[in-house]
Amino acid sequence: MSFSYTIINQSPLVASIKLEGSLMEKYEAADLLGDVDAQVETGSVNFILDFEQLKFLSSSGLGVILSILTRSRRNNGDVVLMNVTDKLKSLLTITRLDHVFATAENLADALNSFGDNSTQN
Repeated sequence: MSFSYTIINQSPLVASIKLEGSLMEKYEAADLLGDVDAQVETGSVNFILDFEQLKFLSSSGLGVILSILTRSRRNNGDVVLMNVTDKLKSLLTITRLDHVFATAENLADALNSFGDNSTQN
């Protein structure tokens, strides 16, 4: 199964990214990282990464997620992971990234996790 994604602007500062398929190699996410850069340039510095439809994430894919976090935080934003599977939770725990990423069960909780940094211009 190939990798695809959909970006939806939730507010002027927040974009959600629905990840689908399998993210195996960094080159598969080149367009995604370019689109994240474009979002940051327009002011959307906070990202919600929705894993509900992602079937597999390799270590290279995890690097892509970290690249999104770096781009976001470099611009005073943050990243929240949503619909995290048990397998991904385990991976985050093993790599200790569970201390780096916030997680949310649904979109409302994800948006609330940004606090005032989700709606201001």
